[in-house]
Amino acid sequence: MDKGKLTQKQLFFMSSFYIFGTMLITLPRTLTEVAQHAGWLCIMIAMTLFAGYSWLLAQIITGMKQTDFIPFVHSFLGKWLGPPVTLVLILIPALFYSSYVMRLVVELFETLVIPETPVEILLILTITLRFWAVRGGIRTVGMLSELLLPTMLIVMITMLALSGAKVQMTSLQPFFDTDANGIFKGSMAVLSNYMEVGVLLFAATRIKESQKTLKSLLAVNVTVGFIFLCTYWLCLGNFGTAYTKRLAFPTVEMIRNISLANFFEHVEVIFLAMWVLMNLVKGSMTYYACCVGFQSWFGLKSYKLIMMPVLLIIYYLSMIPQNLLQAVFRFEQFKAVVYPYYGLAFIVVLYGLVRLRNRSKGAAG
Repeated sequence: MDKGKLTQKQLFFMSSFYIFGTMLITLPRTLTEVAQHAGWLCIMIAMTLFAGYSWLLAQIITGMKQTDFIPFVHSFLGKWLGPPVTLVLILIPALFYSSYVMRLVVELFETLVIPETPVEILLILTITLRFWAVRGGIRTVGMLSELLLPTMLIVMITMLALSGAKVQMTSLQPFFDTDANGIFKGSMAVLSNYMEVGVLLFAATRIKESQKTLKSLLAVNVTVGFIFLCTYWLCLGNFGTAYTKRLAFPTVEMIRNISLANFFEHVEVIFLAMWVLMNLVKGSMTYYACCVGFQSWFGLKSYKLIMMPVLLIIYYLSMIPQNLLQAVFRFEQFKAVVYPYYGLAFIVVLYGLVRLRNRSKGAAG
């Protein structure tokens, strides 16, 4: 019965890549804009809040009892209200987000590494890799993340260590120079990235030993939080607050500044290659969620029947933004201002419905 299911180790790797994939290169700028030098406190607060979110998510996954996510929501809303609500509030946003992740990765790689290559070619290569990964099931994505982790961990530690050579301690001070509003906004911005792991609801029936999900998510919380805390401080130490605010991708710029004995330079290519692979895992998870979601919505026997139509929709949606930087800024504003409240409200309401159902069944028994 456990054949093809995710192990808790694979769940840990996938969730870490998923959260850290886009947080890594853009969030230091957002934190500096709203919280100045106090972004470290925002990260700590977000980690605390995510621990509670993880508990709710784990409880819901356990309470789903081998029911796919979309039918699970429909069981509460009914056959008339359920389909339009899940289509508008869950499935369509999932399509747009999957396309955004793909376009962001491809555009940045094309701009910094191979500028003469048409973006359409890179998008086709990316969706081909996604198709290959998801066709084998979510466990294939988990195995891919398990395979990539050791190399990525070595690269990440090396890059961060080399970036520390140009840190100016005066750029890190003062440690607290913002108000309560800035702390709140920064915490919500970080939390919104953590809460993206709610995509696991689409794979809830494919998680082995789901009762251990909370333990794995708490480990993800600590690991990702520590690495991002180091990344934020290094960006701030390299550039200071004023310059970091003006950088679209401060982490990439920090890596580009690495120079060891005037020989080991331009390592951003290695970093970007690692980041592309990390986002291959993330993109594959969003693609899998879209396929499984629409499979349940249409009542199909297998998500493989709908893989190609969903992939084509994601491809064409990814071509919509003409000005990618502007789209990135607007998307981050949405994530910081709207998504945290929507995500928290959704998970709390869903948890409440699960509790009510369990109580009603207990009373009936």
